[in-house]
Amino acid sequence: MMTRYLSKENNDIGFRLYLPDEEEAEFSEFSCRFETFGFKDDIKGKSLGVDAIDSLVNAMMRLDIFLKESEECKSGLIRWVGGVASDDFGLPWETAKGH
Repeated sequence: MMTRYLSKENNDIGFRLYLPDEEEAEFSEFSCRFETFGFKDDIKGKSLGVDAIDSLVNAMMRLDIFLKESEECKSGLIRWVGGVASDDFGLPWETAKGH
């Protein structure tokens, strides 16, 4: 499990990514679970991919979308210490897929 905190003051808001697992399916697929904590509307989910790295990247892109659309981001309550901009959480953008 990997955790990223999004507050300088405390560690009570952020997200977690779990190691990808191989899914039992007709085609070999991998899934990567993720969750947020400390948000008004926390989410839990998983993203699929053709291999472990693909599922991890897909999970990070879904988290990036959630974070940027969250009330906490729009009101400036969250920020990653390594980010250049207030909505830079160090995750791949959805538009980066295929580039």
